[in-house]
Amino acid sequence: MKNIKIILLFIFLAGILSTCKKSVNDGYEEYIGEWYVDNQCEFYLKIDETSYGEYKYLIQEDMCKDNGKGKVKIGKNRIKIGWSSFKILESPTIIPDTVIIIDFDSIKTNYRMRLQKGIITLGSHGTTFYKKKY
Repeated sequence: MKNIKIILLFIFLAGILSTCKKSVNDGYEEYIGEWYVDNQCEFYLKIDETSYGEYKYLIQEDMCKDNGKGKVKIGKNRIKIGWSSFKILESPTIIPDTVIIIDFDSIKTNYRMRLQKGIITLGSHGTTFYKKKY
């Protein structure tokens, strides 16, 4: 009987914790879009209106360092894409219109955010992403 109470308590707590994160349509619309990193590695993050997202980090052409996709959930300090979690160091912030260069392509942007994810970003400053402006 005691084991059943512990299991029910665990299920209850798991349910409460899972509701702490919201989809992008629950007040987090600024996360929707294509996000790119302005550096020598290809690193992008895409989040759509249905709260589905994917990210890919390439060191060299065809050499994938890390990737993931799945349902996007956003909490106060974290964004989760499938099984992967990113710490939010700076939520999407409006910046003056800027052009960044990625693989000889120029991308117009007016949003910036900083995220950190274990092996991908070194140091505590995180990685700065820029949202593609259409």
